Amino acid sequence: MSLHDGSAQDREWPFGCSAEIQLEEALASLLELAERAAGFSALAPGSRLFSHLAGVQNSRSLSPAFLANLVGMPDRDLKGSQDRLWSLIEQRSQSGADVSELDRRIWDLFGETWAVMFTDLSGFSRRVQEFGIIHFLQVIYEQRKMLLPIAERHDGLLLKEEGDSLLILFRRVERALDAGIAMQRACRMVNERRKPEEQILLCLAIGYGEILRIGDEDAWGREVNSASKLGEDTAKANEILVSAAAHKALAGRSDVEFESIGSTSLGPEENFRVLYR
Repeated sequence: MSLHDGSAQDREWPFGCSAEIQLEEALASLLELAERAAGFSALAPGSRLFSHLAGVQNSRSLSPAFLANLVGMPDRDLKGSQDRLWSLIEQRSQSGADVSELDRRIWDLFGETWAVMFTDLSGFSRRVQEFGIIHFLQVIYEQRKMLLPIAERHDGLLLKEEGDSLLILFRRVERALDAGIAMQRACRMVNERRKPEEQILLCLAIGYGEILRIGDEDAWGREVNSASKLGEDTAKANEILVSAAAHKALAGRSDVEFESIGSTSLGPEENFRVLYR
């Protein structure tokens, strides 16, 4: 595919225009054409092209402002960002939009299969009222210090923190369950030597399936909702709950048992409590 559209090669340069200015304009035109043709996001510091341009600047006195503009060329439109998602959602909301095609594009861009772990601390509001927010912030800090290394060892990715809750993603649902069991065991061990108000009373739930993952910023989808609902509203301290989809994916596990807890307001599917040792 040719990038040429006549804008650079056929240009009449003004009389007396310096070679440096001609080079700057030619590079700018080339990069504009490349961006238009195929997208352009290769100018990050450390990249081969960045180093080349820096060498050109040193040898031919390209202005620092010009090089800075190249380095700062916007590439966010090519990333799986919130902006890109909401731009597509905006298009979807327009009259006459091809909803099916836009949905396909959104799932193609953001759709991924993950195990979704949602954790929550039992009795947050009650204990804040009783002991004050600073005391509970310490409990949140100690929860992070204890649980995040466990998630890391099981290849979990911390996607989001909100108050006393964590949203962690795992590629394999088996690893998510292993991490959840390790977290509950760690909490139980620590709580044995703590006063009741200092205990980490962990509620935990796991969903599994295709979700919309928006980079490292957020996630949306049925299984995100299921894990959040089960972890925040249904699970009690020391419990691990799993959605119907996660339970199905864990059917081969022989080291734990599953006990039905029925459905939630999200749908008729049966959810389960994990009975672990």
